[in-house]
Amino acid sequence: MLLPSTVLYFSTFYFWVSETLEQKLTNTKQALAFQANLLSQELNKQNFSALQIAKTMADAQHHGLFGRREQSSAFAKSIIINNEFLEAAYFGYEPDADQFDLSYLKVAPEEVRLGLSETGRFVPYWKRDENSSISERLEPLVDIESSECYLGPKALAAQNQNGPTITEPYWYEGVQIVEFTYPIVIDGQFKGIAGVDMALNEILNKALNIAADRSIFILSNNANIVASTESELITKSFMQTPYSALLSRFSDSESETVNFPLNNGQELLFTHAEMPLSGWLVIIGAEKNEILSPIYRQIADMILISLAGFIILLIVVLRIGRKFNSRFQRTTEVIDRLASGDSATLPVSFEDTDDEVSRMNRQLMHLHQGIIV
Repeated sequence: MLLPSTVLYFSTFYFWVSETLEQKLTNTKQALAFQANLLSQELNKQNFSALQIAKTMADAQHHGLFGRREQSSAFAKSIIINNEFLEAAYFGYEPDADQFDLSYLKVAPEEVRLGLSETGRFVPYWKRDENSSISERLEPLVDIESSECYLGPKALAAQNQNGPTITEPYWYEGVQIVEFTYPIVIDGQFKGIAGVDMALNEILNKALNIAADRSIFILSNNANIVASTESELITKSFMQTPYSALLSRFSDSESETVNFPLNNGQELLFTHAEMPLSGWLVIIGAEKNEILSPIYRQIADMILISLAGFIILLIVVLRIGRKFNSRFQRTTEVIDRLASGDSATLPVSFEDTDDEVSRMNRQLMHLHQGIIV
């Protein structure tokens, strides 16, 4: 009876463990998917806000602010003051877009001059400066003719398109940023750009508020890392990281969540969600061992308790069995003596119980008394 009960118990325990682990993984996959979608929505809102601000700046130029350089510079400054999540706001006019730049350079007021190029081109770049007593600093946009933030809108305007440009992440003066720009088009002609910069640490902070205990990667359209919990990978190509195969895994898998082993023996669960406005990709993962370790500890505790209970039960059963076996052997000896004709004495005793051995001993006593009579 003990062996079948033991087999049944441990079989039931095994299936419970399997179901518990599977349910934990299922719950984690659902949580990862929820966090990825939530983060995608929150970042999409933040990007939408940045794009709307850049569009408002461009629209203002189109509706009368173009050419009013002092007011335009002050407007860009107000954008930084009133939007803490932005790193910079700026305009970048074409050379001589509104007037002769060199002539303006000679008469430009001091509050605007710092936002002019050496030739007087209107390129005011208002940026946040937390290391200075002045929280906002004005300087000219640099390398504008080779910058994606400028070339992208200019190419769109040439195709009669006034849509936004979101740049790839890059380093600028020690800050990792991404730019959101719109073209300034006046009477069908491209006159420059209006844009804002957002620091990547703002994006990462938003991500950590939602999924602090996860591995996070946010990828741009070109699969460059916009933000990540592995800070050394930010601005690098995702395809040059140990996780590069993830993108093909997502494409090949019917499930939103995939298992991903690393070379160091770790196995992670990853899920993803796309940001429709920018086309960025949010990837969130969790290490499988970290997910299951609380369950493993619980199982280990239950195994120890079960083994202790099994050992105690085994000791009790063995002691009872040994006592029962000893009484049964004495009864067997009496039966053997009776069978051989020795009925002089009957050294047999029984407890006041109703088990099989006691009943057998009582019957032997009656039999012995009958033989004596």
